[in-house]
Amino acid sequence: MVSDMKKLLLFGNNSEKSALMKILHKSGCVEISLAKKVDNTSYVLDENRINEYQKKLSQLEFIFEFLESAQKVVKDNAKAKNFEYKPVKTSGLLIPKMSLTFEEFSKSQEVENEVFETIDRLTKYSEEIIALRSENAKYQSLANQLAPYKAVKAKLKSFKSTKHVAIILGSINMSKLSLISLLEEKGAYVEVYQDEQNVNIAVCYLKENEQDIIPILTDMEFANCSLAYDDFALDMINDSTRRIEENEKKIIDLYFEAIKDEKVLFNAQRLHDFYALEIRKVECEGYTLSTNTSYYLEGWVPAKNSEELNKVLEESPLALSYIIRDPVDGDDVPTYCENNEVVTPYESVTNMFSSP
Repeated sequence: MVSDMKKLLLFGNNSEKSALMKILHKSGCVEISLAKKVDNTSYVLDENRINEYQKKLSQLEFIFEFLESAQKVVKDNAKAKNFEYKPVKTSGLLIPKMSLTFEEFSKSQEVENEVFETIDRLTKYSEEIIALRSENAKYQSLANQLAPYKAVKAKLKSFKSTKHVAIILGSINMSKLSLISLLEEKGAYVEVYQDEQNVNIAVCYLKENEQDIIPILTDMEFANCSLAYDDFALDMINDSTRRIEENEKKIIDLYFEAIKDEKVLFNAQRLHDFYALEIRKVECEGYTLSTNTSYYLEGWVPAKNSEELNKVLEESPLALSYIIRDPVDGDDVPTYCENNEVVTPYESVTNMFSSP
């Protein structure tokens, strides 16, 4: 059913605005609306505070993402490392929900140092992992470049032309192997290096015969090897593979170190919710009208909660002047539905067609 609403109109000192937001938040029954503009007043939104909180939210979201990755890696590798791992669960069937009182939640910043020290530590692990993965990408790229030449039984740097003799290495179309005899007829020496997937040829010929050699190489779809490493391709591929495996082990070890900080998840979630609410409070402060010293706030409260709110404001130590009144013509009254457990699931359907 739709509840009757009453309007809150309130004046206070700017220095106490944040304290009032905490009181209204604790009451749990006030929706702050955009105050109607009055001459010589302005809306003031503290964007610096919002940016500060958003930066902290981003850092906290990093914890959730990083530890989720760590949980997966540790779970997949726990058996191999003879490590008994039971992930920390913060929710789920048969898991009691960890709860806080309003006052405990309001003091969430008390755990900020602990949480952000953990963030610093996990950030270092993350940076090391990123660096190792970057190395692995380079090693893998090198191995991919060298793969076509792994059957070559000579150092890649050895295929180097002289003043009068051309010595080149490259791959050809496997179906064009028969054209090698044409190269030899033109005075070229050809060495074939072949495996299951690639055919490479080393060709040695006098440069004065180049005009006879190049057309044949073109017909063979010859692709020149531009690599000139002072080592065998296969040895370099094996070395890259070894380094990748070593780095992967280091990455796993770093995740095993990181998972030791998994216990921080509850306080990190607590801080995340706290900062998200602080942003909302600052945004609500921006709905108020301000002068140099005072502010004016408008809000709505369910009629059944108006006496309770009046008592909270009366007993408040803040310097306030306010009234709680019935709506009048021109007021944009919000809709507040209060339904039983049977009807509540269907509220979203009603909202699709706009509330009454």
